Amino acid sequence: MEVKEFMKEWRVWVLLLALGISTLWIGPSYEQRNGEVVMTTNLEERTGIQFSGGTRMLLDPQTNATGEELNDVATEIKDTLGLRISASDSVTSAQVRVVDLGDGDYQIQLQTANTNQTQLRELIQQQGSFEARMPLNVVDETNLTVNYQDRADLNFRKEGQNVTVSRISEDGLEELGEYEPGQRFTAADTAFLYSSSSNDSSSLEAVAYTGDDIMQVNWNERRTRGSGNQFRTSFPIQLEKDAAMDTGLLFNNYLPAISTSESQLTLENGSAAMLRLYVDGEIRNSLTVASELGEEPYGTRSSISATGESPSASRDSARELQTILKSGALPVPIQIGSVSNISAALGSQFMTASILSIIASLVAVGFLVFVRYDDFRYALPIVLTGASEVYILFGFWSWFTQLGSISLSAIAGVIAAVGTGVDDQIIITDESGKEQIRSVSERMKRAFFVIFTSAASTIGAMFPILSAGTASTLIGISGASLIGYAFYSKRTNYSFVAIGSMALAVSIVTSAVGPSSAALQSIHGFAATAILGILIGITVTRPAYSKYVEYIEESK
Repeated sequence: MEVKEFMKEWRVWVLLLALGISTLWIGPSYEQRNGEVVMTTNLEERTGIQFSGGTRMLLDPQTNATGEELNDVATEIKDTLGLRISASDSVTSAQVRVVDLGDGDYQIQLQTANTNQTQLRELIQQQGSFEARMPLNVVDETNLTVNYQDRADLNFRKEGQNVTVSRISEDGLEELGEYEPGQRFTAADTAFLYSSSSNDSSSLEAVAYTGDDIMQVNWNERRTRGSGNQFRTSFPIQLEKDAAMDTGLLFNNYLPAISTSESQLTLENGSAAMLRLYVDGEIRNSLTVASELGEEPYGTRSSISATGESPSASRDSARELQTILKSGALPVPIQIGSVSNISAALGSQFMTASILSIIASLVAVGFLVFVRYDDFRYALPIVLTGASEVYILFGFWSWFTQLGSISLSAIAGVIAAVGTGVDDQIIITDESGKEQIRSVSERMKRAFFVIFTSAASTIGAMFPILSAGTASTLIGISGASLIGYAFYSKRTNYSFVAIGSMALAVSIVTSAVGPSSAALQSIHGFAATAILGILIGITVTRPAYSKYVEYIEESK
C-alpha cells in the first residue's frame, strides 16, 4: 500500500474530521488576564468544583411550617430546584440537599461549580409561578363566557372605581362580589386580576391557563424568527384537555380583526387582545391570538414565545421560560440565607496533575511498545492515536452538556479509556505480526473481534453506574426472556432457567435496595468518560490505526 492510497482511506479521514470538529467544539482562544496573554477553551466552563471552585448557598423556605411538614416542603423545593438546575446550561456540578438544622428546622443547601452568583440567584429565586392571561376591558358592562365544564356567563359592571361581578342565570343576575383595583378573585372557577381603573374603563385580566395546566414542554424544539433588534423564539407545549377547552372558550369572547393586515382577535375598542405571559407576576411576553382560535376548539398542542433584541437573547429567554415550565413552581418562595465561595486553591494543581498523568501514561506506553517491537513506526502512532482519542473525547465533553462537568472521576475515566485504547492497539499490532497464512485484513478482523468483545463487556460493566434503574430493568427483561425461551423451545434447558432466574432475582433486589442515582453521582463521570472513550476508540481511532498497521506490514 502506497502513501497516496493510505491517505485516501476513509478511516483516516474520519479521524482527521473528528479532530477538526473537536477543535471547533473546544474553541481555543487567547485573552488577557492580569496583563498576561493566556489561552482559554470552552472546557473551562465545564470544569467541576475540584478544578474551578464554586458557590455554596443556604436557602430558607418562606413558610410557617415546622417539623416533618417543613421537611416535606424542603424536599419538594429540593426536587424542583434539582430539575430546574439540571435543565439549565449555565449551572454545572450542582448538588441540592435538605439540611437538618435541629429543632424541626430544615433548609436547602445548594452547591455548584457555577461562580456567577447573580446568574445563580436569578435562576433559583424565581418561584416559577406561570400564568397566561387575556385582557378584559370593562367600560359600562361586559359579558364573558368561561369554564367549559360548567359553562357560565359572567357580567362585569363598572361602578365608579370598582367592578361588580355577577353570574347570569335564568332568574337574572346573581351577584358574586364587588372588587377594587389590585384585587385578585375567582369567579366560575376562573381566576381574574383587576389590574387598573380609570374614569372611562376598568382593565382586568382573565387567566387562560397556568403552569400546572402544561403537561409537556418540548425541550429540544425552538424556532427563532425576526429581524433588526426584535427577535422571537417559540417552542411547543401541550396543555391538559380541560385547560385547552377553557382557553378556547375564553378566546370565543373576543372579536376577529376587521381592518388590520393580520388575522387576530381584538377587544371591542379595536385594540389587539394579546395573550400575556407572566412569571411570578411579572410580564414576560405578549402574544397575538389568531382569529381562527376564536372560531375553532383550542387544541392541546400550542406554543409559547419569548422575545429578545438578538437571536441569542431571544433563545436564552425562551430557554429560561422552558426551564421554569419544565421544573414547575416552587411550593413556597425561598430566601437566600448565606452564600460562601468554595475555594479552588488546589484546582490548578489537580488539573495539571491530571494532564501530566495522561501525558505520562502515553509516553510510558510508547516507550514500552518501542522496547517490545524495537520500531518507532509502531510506538509513535500508538501514542499519537491515544492522544487523539483524548482530544476527541474532550471535544465531545465540551459540546454535549448532558455529560455533566469535568470532575476528578471523569479524568480517571479518561485515563482508563486511554489504557483500554492502548491495549486494543497492541492487540492489533500483535495480530499483524502473526502467521503469514492469513492475509493482513483477516488478521485485523480477528483483532477487532477481540476489541469489540472487550468494549462490549466494559460498557456493560459501566452502564449500571450511569443508570442503575434502567440497567436493573434490562437485566430483569433478559432473565425473563431467557426463561421464556427455555420453555418455548420445548427442550427445557435447566441452565438457561437457572441463569434467567438469577437475573430476575438480581433485578428485583437491585430495584428494591439498589443505590440511587445520587449515590452514584460521584463516579458518574468515570463511567461516562470511560464509555465515551471506548466508543470513540472503536469507531474512530482503532480503525485508522489498523489501516496504518496494514500499510506498515505491506510495505515491509
